This record gives sequence, structure tokens and C-alpha cells, in this order.
Amino acid sequence: MAYHKPTDIDGFITQMAKADMRIKALLAEDLVLYLNDSENSIECVDLGLLVDGLIPWMIGSHFKIAQRALEAFTELIVRLGQDFNAYTSTILPHVLDRLGDSRDTVREKAQLLLHKLMECRCVSPQSLLDKLTVCFKHKNAKVREEFLQTIVNALNEYGTQSLSVKTYIQPIVLLLGDPTPTVRDAAIQTLVEIYKHVGDKLRTDLRKKEVPAAKMAMLEQKFDETRSDGLLLPSALNSAVSNDDIDAAVVSRPTRLVKRTPSATPRKPLFETQGSGDLLAAGAVSWEIFESSFENVPQLTIFSQRDMDDHMKITNTIVGDKNMDWEKRVDALKKIRSLLMINAQNSPTFTQQLKDLSIAFLDILKELRSQVIREACITLAYMSKVLKTRMDQFIIYILQELINLIQNSAKVISSSGTVALKYVIKNTYAPKIVPIITQNLMQSKSKDIRSTLSEVMVLLFEEWPTKALEKNCILLRDALRKGIADADSDARKHSRCAFWNFRRHFPEIADSLYGSLDPATQRTLEKERDSIGTNGTNSMSVSLRGSNTSLNSVPSGVIKRRQSSGLRSPASAQPPVNATSASTENLSAANKLQRTPSLPRSYSRNRSGIPVAYRDQPQSTIRAGLRSISAVDTAAAQRARARAQYSSMARMKISSGSASLQGQYAQQARAKKNLSGIGHPSATTNTRKKNPFKIRSISVSAHLSKHVSFQQTARQFWDSFDLQTDWYNSQENIRNTSLISKLPRNESNERNAIWITPSKCLWHQQSPKIRSSASESRKTSASTKNTTAKSRG
Repeated sequence: MAYHKPTDIDGFITQMAKADMRIKALLAEDLVLYLNDSENSIECVDLGLLVDGLIPWMIGSHFKIAQRALEAFTELIVRLGQDFNAYTSTILPHVLDRLGDSRDTVREKAQLLLHKLMECRCVSPQSLLDKLTVCFKHKNAKVREEFLQTIVNALNEYGTQSLSVKTYIQPIVLLLGDPTPTVRDAAIQTLVEIYKHVGDKLRTDLRKKEVPAAKMAMLEQKFDETRSDGLLLPSALNSAVSNDDIDAAVVSRPTRLVKRTPSATPRKPLFETQGSGDLLAAGAVSWEIFESSFENVPQLTIFSQRDMDDHMKITNTIVGDKNMDWEKRVDALKKIRSLLMINAQNSPTFTQQLKDLSIAFLDILKELRSQVIREACITLAYMSKVLKTRMDQFIIYILQELINLIQNSAKVISSSGTVALKYVIKNTYAPKIVPIITQNLMQSKSKDIRSTLSEVMVLLFEEWPTKALEKNCILLRDALRKGIADADSDARKHSRCAFWNFRRHFPEIADSLYGSLDPATQRTLEKERDSIGTNGTNSMSVSLRGSNTSLNSVPSGVIKRRQSSGLRSPASAQPPVNATSASTENLSAANKLQRTPSLPRSYSRNRSGIPVAYRDQPQSTIRAGLRSISAVDTAAAQRARARAQYSSMARMKISSGSASLQGQYAQQARAKKNLSGIGHPSATTNTRKKNPFKIRSISVSAHLSKHVSFQQTARQFWDSFDLQTDWYNSQENIRNTSLISKLPRNESNERNAIWITPSKCLWHQQSPKIRSSASESRKTSASTKNTTAKSRG
């Protein structure tokens, strides 16, 4: 009979009654594809006819057609949503029968249908489980086992907030004595999953159910392992829950259905998001636990080489069998360590056995059972410790799966993978594993993997010889560059530490990498080096940042730090004792003033070059230590020292009165000993109070008059003003006197300067006192001239 593919639901309904199995198989497959396409309409004359036609397919003897029928019902549930609730009671008993099918695929499709009923809200999880409680006493052992798996799935999906698991404790306890081993194991695993949600409340409830002592002891052991592995959820750890009922705990809803496995998948502990450090560390495995577990193995008695080979083959078979009970696989992993303790590695066939064992380890590292992963990592670490470089091919084969364990949400799995990886790096020097590590470090999206591998890089550079790293030095450099700029702070910190260890192996490459980094990163690297005290890096610091050894060679009399603010001189210097100028000796003694004998080059362009006297500050405010004006090199400090010496010599010559001024001008400008007001402390102090302004600078003219009137005026001027000057630039001032005398007299100049010319000694428009003093001086001079003329006449 020819088969024509239907184009609508009514066409499928008309052909469902055909008895030809080949046509039924084709029709069932096309129906699933039709329903899976959301663009296809499901409108028909009567949808109940489609449901009635699918039920015979689901309960039939042809497993492929039954599987397609379950898939078609699942698609209908997705398309109809809550509207499918009218057909739930019709199909549910037949779905239960398919839970006991001998085919795994059929049972999985039945489980998926039950999950879709709860997910699409056709029926609530509690109502669905209540309708399925008859499965506890179903005659088919597969149905009893699958129903326990359904409880676990619903519990992990919706938590105890939507489910009241207390009513299921007694039937589950009864299944602990089921004649079928798989049902007993499923009952134990179900109680363990409930314990993860409710905690020790389950222990109290089980003691009331009269559980046999042997079963109770086994359950207690399982519960303790679960707690030690850190798999308890916040609802089980929260002691603030006041209700004693088991179903009172609340947990957030996961996002997907837990895949059916012989042992349920450990869920990610939700307390990781709550910021509790103690909870985060729960179940973690340390180096000490690894070391103590290495020899915690059963003893084996081997009489011949053949016995050893047989043990290795049996162990390899058990470890690689996914369907084997997990406890037997753990025992097999311990037996591997026992064989290594009795020198199984010396066997001629061990190389081939190790190669076969790597295939089994590749599968076991993907296991979901945390105890199996933990034991596999301990065995792997011990093998690396014993076999050293003989493990290179083994490690290369399974290293990627070992790295993937680092990001696992279960603390016991992630910590076991991390410690095992460190054992491998410490003991097995295989250059081919370096590209795997660097690739994951640069490309992994998991910050846990990047941070751990950055820490592993530190161990790599510390333990491995340079020869083993030479082939991959460029990859290591690129990985360090990536790690130093990583988004995770821990990865950056470990990468900076690894950089200085890398430099011990490849200094030139490290220096090149250092030079390519930005200044901020370089400063951070330097701080990291100082904190870890890495040896052999001082030369790099000198070559890249310059030497500061010249700073300590500057005399204390030249440079002295002073607390200051503003744009005055950033350094105040204490002049040498033997270089004190005679012109300011008394002023310094009276008012405790200090002068700067030399100024920084950066300020000489913007300032007059005449040092300014400052009052001495308290000793507590002066910073200790010496500092050069320039921190570039030694030559700068030497130049500063030379300038200080020259200025000191100049002051000494000026004080003697014979250096700066020559001949007649020197005699004219030299201070007279009979001037009573010069340098007197009282005069200096009193004049500071009388005068409301300061004279910034005075240039002494080379054409000063020798008349008494000028001397009297000069003496009055020195008595009336706070003279702030330095003879350091007196020679230059005298040379430029002609320029000063030629400046135009305008209003602005007269307001801001004192004019000293050959004809007019002192004048200032804004100071009547000065003008009166000058007038009196001129009158005195005129009267003196008249008296002299009369006397001569």
C-alpha cells in the first residue's frame, strides 16, 4: 500500500488506523516532525481523536513506534500548554507502564514527558507525584526505580518549596529492602538527595521509621560524605528555619532537568553566592589530604609477574566501565596506587598498560560523582610523583580534562583538580604540556581557570629547568602578557609574580616584555617584585629607571628639603658654615634667616636668580634626608655641587670686598666701617615695623657719588627698609647699571621701582617719607657746599 505524507492533523488522524507497521513507523516519524515545527497548525476537527490514535501506538509492542508516540505527546504538551491538562489523566497510566520498558530510550522519553507536564504547568509537581505513588508498589522493578528518579528530578527542579517530601519517606525506606539491587541503590540515592535539601532533619525522621541498623549505618555514612563534600544546600544549612517539618526548607528553582545517571548529578551549592567564606571552603581538598591519602590503600599480595599483569588489566577494565558501581571504581583507583607501591612500574608491559589506563582516566575525569573524581585526582597525583617524566604522554592525553575540573561548581572536584594539576607540574617536566596551559590561560572564559593557571605558571618557572622551557619561551611570554592584563585580579597578581620567575630563565625576553608595557603596569610589576623579594632583578631596575645612587653624594650644605607650598623654590638649602656672606651675616643671626645659594634649573627661567632669604623653620617640620635637584644621573648632581661651590666662592670674595668691584668702583661701593646703622639687629627689626612695603631688589650704580650727601642718604635708606638682597649677582647688576639708568620714567615704573641714577640717588612716587628724606639730604648737602665755599673765600 502506498504511503502519502499528510499535510495537516486531520490527514494524520485518518491514516492512524492502518495496521501496516511500516506505514505506522513512517507516519509516527512524520507526525513528530510536523508537531516540532511551530509554523505548522495543530487545528483539526477533534484533537481527542489524535490522542486516542496515539495511545495504541504508545502501548504497542514496537518500541520505535512507542517511542515516537511519547515524543508526539511531548510536542503536543509544549504546543498546547495548560490546555493539555484535559488529556493528562488519559495518558498518565500508559506513561507509567512505559517507565518499565526494557529499552533505555523509551524510559528516557517517558521521563521527559513527565517533566514537560510539570514544566508546562499542565499539572503541579505535587499533584503529579501524588498520582504516581502507586509506582512504589508496582510489580515492575524498573517502574519503581524510575519513579524514584522522577522524585529526584522534581526535587532538584522545584525544591522542597513546591514539594512535600515528608509523605514519601516511609515508602522510600521500605524500598531499602527491595529484592532488586538497582531499586535499593536508587532508594539510597533518593534519601541522599533529600538530605541535601533538608539536612539533619532527615536523620531524626529516619530514626522514627525503624530503619534496620545496617541500613541506617550506611545512610549515616552517606550523609557524612555528602556534608564533607560540601553538597548541602542553604536550606539544609540554615538553622533559622523554625518549622521542624522536612518540607519546610526553601530553595531556588534550577533551570534544567537533572540528567538521569546511576548517581544523581551534584548540584552547584547555592551558598557560593552568599559570600560566606566558611561555606565556600566546605569540602575543599588540600595538599595534606592528598599526601595522607596516597598510602591509604589496601595491601596486595603479588607472587609473580603474571599476577601483577592480571591485576592491572582488571583494574583498567573496572576504572573504564561507566556502568560499574562507583564504589568499585574507587577501590580500583586505590588498587592502582597499591600496585605502584610494589613497583609495578618496573614491569616490561607497564608502558602499554599505562597507555590503556590513560583512556580510562579520560572517561573517569568526566564522571559526575565527586568521590570518584577525588580519588582519580589523588591517584593521578601519586602516579606523577612516582613516575616523573614517564607520565608525559599520559598527562598530555588527559590534561585538558584535568583543567576543565577547575571550574566545576563542586568544591571538592575543583580543588582536587587544582591540586592534582600542581602535582603534575611539579613532578612531570613535559614541554608538550606548556602549549595546553598557555592556550587555556589566554583563551579560557572562566576566571577560575585563568587564575589557577597563572598560579601554576609560577610553580612552572620555579620547578622546571630552563632547558625544558626553551622551546616554548615565546608562548610563555605571550601568556604572561595576557595574564598581566587579565580582567581578574588574582590572575594579574599571579602573572606578575610569574613574570619575575620567568625573568630568571629568559632575562632578555623578559626585559623586552617589560619595555613594551605601559608605565602603570611597570610600576605594579616593580611593587610585586619588591613584595616577593625576587633575586636577580636589580640590574633591570637600574637599566630601566636610572640609578639614584648619586643622590646620597650631595653635601648636606648644598641641598636640604623644606616643607613649602606654592611656586617658590621646591628646596631650601642651608649654606655652608664657612661660606656665610658678610653682607647678610648679622641679618641671619638676628632673624634666623636662611638663603638658597643655588636654584633649580627649572625655576631659573622664570625667576630673577636672586636667592631669597627665608625664616628658619622648626626642626620638626624639616624633612630628613638629602635629595638632588635632578634625579636623572650622577652628572646632574655633580653639576649642582659645582654650582654650589662656585656661589660659595663668590660670596667669600664679595665679603672680602675685592672680587666683584674693581678699582675706583670697588672703593666707592665698599661698605664703610663707620656706618652705624648697617647690619644692626635693632635697626633691622624696627624698620620692618615702620615700612609698609618691601623693596624687591636694588642695583648699585657704577657712577655713585662720593659726596657726603649720598652717604647720609644711603645710611637713612638702610635704616628705613628691610633690605632683601644677595651679592651673588652683584657683578651682573653693576654691568647692567647703564640699562637701568636709561629706563623711561612713566607712571607704572615709578609706582613699582626705586630709581638709582648718578644724578638722583633715591626716589619713589608713592613714599612721601623717602621724598622728604631725600629733600633733607639735598638741603644738607647745599648748606655744606655753601659753608665750604665761604670758608675758602
